[in-house]
Amino acid sequence: MSTHLSLDHIGVAVRDLTQAQVIYSRLGFNLTELSIHAGQPSADGKLQPLGSGNHCAMFRQGYLELIGVVDPNRPSSVAPFLKTRHGGFIVALGCESADAAYEAAVQNFPRTHKPIGLERMVAAPNGSSAKAQFRNVVMGPDFPEARLLLIQHLTRDLIWREPEMVHPNGVVSLLGAQFLVGDPVEAAVRYGGLVSAQPETRPGGAALRLDGQTLQFIGEGNKSAPWAYCPSLFGAVFAVADLGNTEALFKKNGVAFSANASGELLVSPDDACGFALTFTTLDKDIS
Repeated sequence: MSTHLSLDHIGVAVRDLTQAQVIYSRLGFNLTELSIHAGQPSADGKLQPLGSGNHCAMFRQGYLELIGVVDPNRPSSVAPFLKTRHGGFIVALGCESADAAYEAAVQNFPRTHKPIGLERMVAAPNGSSAKAQFRNVVMGPDFPEARLLLIQHLTRDLIWREPEMVHPNGVVSLLGAQFLVGDPVEAAVRYGGLVSAQPETRPGGAALRLDGQTLQFIGEGNKSAPWAYCPSLFGAVFAVADLGNTEALFKKNGVAFSANASGELLVSPDDACGFALTFTTLDKDIS
């Protein structure tokens, strides 16, 4: 596939958006206000209100989405997922054109869905509301680890705004997504066929590099992720400006965390709505 793709954002499915907002605010994320989705059920369908909404943490590179059900009487992609579990749900790879990305992806993955529209109201710089618009390509069952999307932002300036990219925990970038899989090499080769990257094998896993970001594939027997379903998206890696300041904030806010041998700070899925969080520095090799 020749279309350039990058790690745009990760979505964590949560059972209670209000509670999740409290938890992630305590973790030091500056979250946007609640935003409700509207979207097309299919490529030829009409835009309609959906039953999902989100809070987002926007970074200099990428963002984190907390997504949940706001109206159980309306359709949403997240409701069926939440019937069985919470945690890692969406991996979105950014593209310049959803149409071009679809045409490239469907050549190798024929079950790829045609582009659909999505929108949500967000706060505008002047204090009013504005409509953020997106076009998404859902990759479908060839990627069972997560709801894998190729996303085109039509209104990028509306959601990446300076005040919302400053976080008390010091996060500046989404550095990587972590998958738990039965066969790390197979998964890395499969994703590599989508993003045009060559897998790198590591003890117990494999990785793909994307413009300074990394997709990590960890074997099911790896003791660092005993809690996760397999296959699944079980964690994310974030770059912070100063790990010392992040650690101080965690201690101040009563956040339970640990540190690994590399000095990275780890927050367990039990303390982050079923999703593992790793905090590191920008210059750290996370693969």
